[in-house]
Amino acid sequence: MMIKEDTPRGLDGWLMLVCFGLIVTPIWILVESRDTPSIFTDGSWAALTTPGAEAYIPHYKSIMIFEVCSQLARLLFSVILLILFSREHYLFPRTYIAFRVFDLSSHLLGSWLVTLVFEGYADVSVLNPHTVQQLLLTGIPSAIWIPYMLKSRRVKVTFVRGKAGNE
Repeated sequence: MMIKEDTPRGLDGWLMLVCFGLIVTPIWILVESRDTPSIFTDGSWAALTTPGAEAYIPHYKSIMIFEVCSQLARLLFSVILLILFSREHYLFPRTYIAFRVFDLSSHLLGSWLVTLVFEGYADVSVLNPHTVQQLLLTGIPSAIWIPYMLKSRRVKVTFVRGKAGNE
């Protein structure tokens, strides 16, 4: 593809908003996860995952393992994205798109699994207020930035480092 000489280049323009999001994301994930460790240390884990215990909920352990692994993967993914972005690496746009899809999918899957596990214990629905908030916080940026990563000329000319012939 031939790129015009006057095509905007560099980490500027709309990419500054992407940069802001990349900086905020790991912080947001850590804030979102701040209460998770207490479940494992305050006795809740044993009460909810031990068959025969009064508070036992089948498959709760699986849900929590999924949630913790999902949060760790999101955190790792976001740090990798920051590195790729700052280096203007050619893998950034594809990796960013993969992250957006993973982020949205993990929220949807987690919400669905929670609904399945807790339907006999509490009045839960897939579209509870927290889930709707999470889907909006992941869905809206995905709807904006995935097409931008695919169509933007600035993205195409900025993220070229590491590619054979573009060192």
